[in-house]
Amino acid sequence: ILHSGSDSPTTHTKDVTTHTRAMKVKHQALQDQLESCLLQLKKLCIREAELTGQLPKDYPLLSGEKPPQIRRRIGAAFKLDEQNILEGSKDSELSLADAELALQMKIYEAARKLCEEHHLSKAVRKSRLQQCKVEEKKLKKLQEMTF
Repeated sequence: ILHSGSDSPTTHTKDVTTHTRAMKVKHQALQDQLESCLLQLKKLCIREAELTGQLPKDYPLLSGEKPPQIRRRIGAAFKLDEQNILEGSKDSELSLADAELALQMKIYEAARKLCEEHHLSKAVRKSRLQQCKVEEKKLKKLQEMTF
């Protein structure tokens, strides 16, 4: 008796192989999607690290992969007093001196904060300390001229 129809062993084998192939294709598609999501996460974590100076703990690393070196972007960590700047546009010598003094004070504060950062190499620390001293001298000179 020949088997033909839906109970045939060849039909069952074909269904299993078709299903297996479909699962492999679906698995590969999910793997590709996972890789693209991980790549996107890595880019976001690196961007965050550039802003904060530290690599997030949830940065995805493959086994044996070393974390990337991050260079912190230095930007203005302070806001200028707009009122002093607007008053400075009146061309009076006193208000210009006050605006210049306020600006120099902000520059000195920023240099001091950079000088106090941790995890710096000896050369960078020394350079920032020297720059802080230069800005402090400028500030004192402006204060003496103003008062």
